[in-house]
Amino acid sequence: MSSFDLEGRVSLMKKFSFGSDTYLIVLLVLCASVFSLISVLTVNSAWIGMSQSSFLGVHIALEVFTIAVSLSIFGVRWFSGRISKDFPSTVIGAAFLSVGLLGMFHMLSYPGMSTAIGDNPSQVSTYFWIFARIALIIGLLIAIYPALEKRVNSRTFNWMFNQLILYAIVYAIFCFLLVSLFYDSMPLLTSVAEGPTMVDRIIEYVVIGLMIVGIIQYWRLHKRTGDLADLHIAGALIFLIFQELSFTIYSEQYDYMNLMGHLFGFFGFIIIFASLIKTAVVAPFERLSMTRKQLESEHQRLEEALVRLEQTMKDERTAKSRKQAYFDFLAHDISNMISPIMIYAEILCQSESISKDPGNKGHAEKILIQVKQAGALINNLRQLADAESITSQDFSMVDFTAALPELEEVLRRKHPDKLINITHAMNSKDRVLLIGGEHIEGVIFEIMDEAVKRNKNNPVEIAVDINPISTNQDNVTWELKFGYFDRAHIAEIKDNVDILSDSEKRFRRRVASAFTFHSYILHHFGGRIIIDDATEIPGKGFLVILELPGQTST
Repeated sequence: MSSFDLEGRVSLMKKFSFGSDTYLIVLLVLCASVFSLISVLTVNSAWIGMSQSSFLGVHIALEVFTIAVSLSIFGVRWFSGRISKDFPSTVIGAAFLSVGLLGMFHMLSYPGMSTAIGDNPSQVSTYFWIFARIALIIGLLIAIYPALEKRVNSRTFNWMFNQLILYAIVYAIFCFLLVSLFYDSMPLLTSVAEGPTMVDRIIEYVVIGLMIVGIIQYWRLHKRTGDLADLHIAGALIFLIFQELSFTIYSEQYDYMNLMGHLFGFFGFIIIFASLIKTAVVAPFERLSMTRKQLESEHQRLEEALVRLEQTMKDERTAKSRKQAYFDFLAHDISNMISPIMIYAEILCQSESISKDPGNKGHAEKILIQVKQAGALINNLRQLADAESITSQDFSMVDFTAALPELEEVLRRKHPDKLINITHAMNSKDRVLLIGGEHIEGVIFEIMDEAVKRNKNNPVEIAVDINPISTNQDNVTWELKFGYFDRAHIAEIKDNVDILSDSEKRFRRRVASAFTFHSYILHHFGGRIIIDDATEIPGKGFLVILELPGQTST
């Protein structure tokens, strides 16, 4: 669910939050009116009591309902809280487990039941009732205690989850044994002559006070979160308060005031049950339906985005194809225009009339050099365009260890006047597989060719040092070092290599050399070129270092 939708729901709930105040006030007025009416009517002796059999039938029905609701709340809150690791739900579930068990003890021990315990069943059943209400209100207050909830994390929750159900069962069993065995030694709560005693009234008033605190806390929580379940709990506590008030003023076990107290509890548990159905059954399906609609909407937006992306990629491919076509036309036509100029410049250089004039011969040689540079530039541009047209999915490999003898043979044919000897030192037993295929092989050949050109010695010794500098499973970065022996143009070479990282140098440089295009091609395949002029090597040269991604193969 997006943050916008969540905020929208909360704001919608808060928009109608004024209704929560009205809801609680209506319940309070309703309960107070009924309580006052029954209190007045019971002044008339005709309204004081009803028959034992009639009362017990109604009492059993009401208690069975509250017991079923309590155990249902325990089941739903407990197991949903276990999955979501929700501390309040787990505590409330454990509390209602105790309430359900103690409610069952209260019903079975009520005066007139065949399962009543001891010679004072009124005392026994009242104690079970008191212990059940204490467990209920204490559990509801603990569930929303912020400091305790913050101390519960994912690791302590699993331990707490098992402990709470144990505490709930132990508490109910302890109360059952305590009351069953020692009821005659415990303070008297009710008598046939007086009804509820002062001790019973004090305990009931304490419970009522805690319920008032619970109403305030759950009302504030509802105001803050907009959760209707919190509002329903506050409303149910209003009914339970009047239930406890009824149990402080009844006269007999079977009078209408006692019955009214049980009816207040019945309606309170109806509200709790309705809240349970809403939060545990209806709300998840509503969230599921909302999530499904959002997924459908997101799916539709994703499909639209994919259509736009495909169209954009198609347009880019079309534009790239057009640019390549324009470049091919440009390169082809410029090459055709330069070729005759080069031929004419060579003819001029070889002409006897021009050779007799040193000035004209020098101009002709400069023209020839510039034309050759233009031809090399066009060739380098073609190689770069061809390399960058390859996507990462289509990258190929070249076995450098197998290609090295072939490169050496090509160099010998290109420079027949020089004796070339290439040696390599490899600190690995693996084959050197480089990403980039023939394009990387071409770059390496050009660098070795430059090394031959710049080496004025004969024979020419080219040492290639090969090392793996980083390895990740089968992937490796290879380092290839080539020794150069001419430092005359070191500054220019470094500037041409640094163009990739310093765009301003593109506008301060001379005509781009092959090193510039080598840098771009290596970068496209994930590598780079480094000019090391600090390392001392024989002949006062410098190192050209290539870092190339690849693989290993034994």
